[in-house]
Amino acid sequence: MRKKQFLAKILKMEKLKKQLFILTTLLLSLSSAQGQTNVYHPFPDSNVAWSEFDYYQGVCEPPNYCKYTLFIQGDTTLNTLHYHKIYSNDSSSISYVGGLRENNRRFYYFDKNCSHDILLYDFNLNIGDSILLSCMYCDTTYPMYMKVVSIDSILLSDMTYRKEINFNWGPSMSWIEGIGSKFGLLYPFYTCILCICSTELVCFKQNDTIFYSKEDNVLCSDYIVSANDVKNDSVFFHIYPNPFSTRTAIHSSQFLDNACLIIYNSFGQAVRQINNISGQTIALHRDNLTSGLYFLRMIRDNKIIAADKLMIVDK
Repeated sequence: MRKKQFLAKILKMEKLKKQLFILTTLLLSLSSAQGQTNVYHPFPDSNVAWSEFDYYQGVCEPPNYCKYTLFIQGDTTLNTLHYHKIYSNDSSSISYVGGLRENNRRFYYFDKNCSHDILLYDFNLNIGDSILLSCMYCDTTYPMYMKVVSIDSILLSDMTYRKEINFNWGPSMSWIEGIGSKFGLLYPFYTCILCICSTELVCFKQNDTIFYSKEDNVLCSDYIVSANDVKNDSVFFHIYPNPFSTRTAIHSSQFLDNACLIIYNSFGQAVRQINNISGQTIALHRDNLTSGLYFLRMIRDNKIIAADKLMIVDK
């Protein structure tokens, strides 16, 4: 009987030791995570790639999502302020999309088709704080608000922790410090565009190290589009206004000769084609085009030399 009692005590002590070990490990892990999240991580300004995919009904449906990579290269001055230039590479063309700047842990984005920047991220937010966000980059007519519901730490692929801010728009609506939104760098909030569409950050890579991956079994190499150096002869669009309701102007960064512009709707159908384009400005009238999202492709010598998106809205 005494032997059984003695063995029971031994087992109980071993169980307590195991529980104490687990608790100590957990506390050390939480302490390490807290220590790492107390260190601020700014967005990198070079050797970085955000690999994302677009989903548009009829165009980029699974499993054939539209893959692209955003990367930073070079600087620019817009309205007397300094920005890092962001480019997008979808493997068929490289496009300049806008500029990003930081001021006191706040990040402002200047879309290439806008005349002003907008607040994209604010990593000073605390639980209970709200942030005012623009519905679209150029249009602040329909503002939206998000409220911080929790601030946690997230374990990244390199086994380090980062601060994660969670909002009241659903479990996936969160920002990771130094990386951005889980919906993509330039999508810190749900878009108000009326379409069956979405975006998602798949991989974040800096200096050849993968810090974030959407899922453990995702091969980032399948999604990362090479962020090749921008060539001096690359062609970029500037569309203003965008969105538009009646007419807009498409400006090319270079003089075009015998080029062709094709406009596709959200189902991938070509709805308009403009041939024999020469010069740098194209006037585009809405005519019978319905409101919605459109894709532009500029073609010269049977090659896509520039690509962009266009939004038509009703007055």
